[in-house]
Amino acid sequence: MGRVTFSLFGRDFHFISDKDDDEKLKQLTEQFQQKIELLKKETNETDSLKLLVFLCINLMNENLKLNDEIIKNNSLENDNIILQLLDKIKKTINKE
Repeated sequence: MGRVTFSLFGRDFHFISDKDDDEKLKQLTEQFQQKIELLKKETNETDSLKLLVFLCINLMNENLKLNDEIIKNNSLENDNIILQLLDKIKKTINKE
């Protein structure tokens, strides 16, 4: 179980997770804060709710792109495996 306390927009948050340890939670909250600060600089937005919504949308977009990339890579790997199997079958047939 992990616990972390962090500040965001002048408010303290306490986060507890059964799945991650303290170090992982600290790393996640630091990355979260960095992304918020970067977004704040890029957009000049000061409204904390808008920044959080922007960040959520950006994170969802990153997630979708990663999922698409995984699907594409798995498809390419499967294609390569199929081609290798077909090549082995052809070699086996030609030996007979």
